[in-house]
Amino acid sequence: MSDGTTKEKSRYSAHYEKFILKVDNQRKASFKEREAAVAAGQKIVEVYKTPRVVIIDRDTNEEIVLSGQ
Repeated sequence: MSDGTTKEKSRYSAHYEKFILKVDNQRKASFKEREAAVAAGQKIVEVYKTPRVVIIDRDTNEEIVLSGQ
């Protein structure tokens, strides 16, 4: 690339916020606030009941398991 041009972001790279919502070990969404991540995860648990839903804090690696324990 020459100077003055912008780099195109890879379509395979993703930016994740601090709290990552995983369903059956697949990243589905990320949130800045823990409460928003937990609320979204609880909605999934209420509807589907069987998947393993986990919220992960990227800074501390703390996991909050909402279902599928």
